[in-house]
Amino acid sequence: MKRAKESSGFTLIELMIVIAILSILMMIMIPNMIRSRDQAKLSSCQANLRNIAAALENYATENGGRYPEDLETLCPKEDASKRFMKSVPLCPVTGTKETYIKGYTMVVTPDDSYTVCCSGENHAILGIPANYPSYNAASGLEIRPHEAAPPAGE
Repeated sequence: MKRAKESSGFTLIELMIVIAILSILMMIMIPNMIRSRDQAKLSSCQANLRNIAAALENYATENGGRYPEDLETLCPKEDASKRFMKSVPLCPVTGTKETYIKGYTMVVTPDDSYTVCCSGENHAILGIPANYPSYNAASGLEIRPHEAAPPAGE
C-alpha cells in the first residue's frame, strides 16, 4: 500500500510570492530610510551651529563684544578657564571639524558680526545649496538662503 505524500513545506510559488512582496516593501522603505538619515544629519548640523553660536556669544560677552578670529580660539588646550567649548564639533556628514572652521567668518565693523556655516555641499541631497545651513550673528539660523524679492510691478 502506498501512502499519500504529506506536504511538509512551502511550494516554490509560495516562496516566490513572499520574496516578491518583501522586495516591493524594501523598494518603498529604503529611499525613505536614506532620506531620514540625511535629515537627521542636517538636524545634527543645525545643533552644532547653535552650540558654536552660543560659544561665540559667550566669548564676545567676556571680550568686550569682539568675536574671535577663528573657532579654535574658543577651545584652547592650555588654559581650561578660557575654554568656551571642549572642541569644535565634528560635521555629521564629513566627520571633520574643518567644515565649520572653513565656514567661519568674522567681520569687524562698528557692530561686530560673524557667520558660521557648514561649508561645502554636504546637504545637497536634501536640496540645500552649498554653505548652508548657516548661522549669522544678526539673523540666527538660516537653513536656506533668502531668495531675491521679485522686482516691483511683477
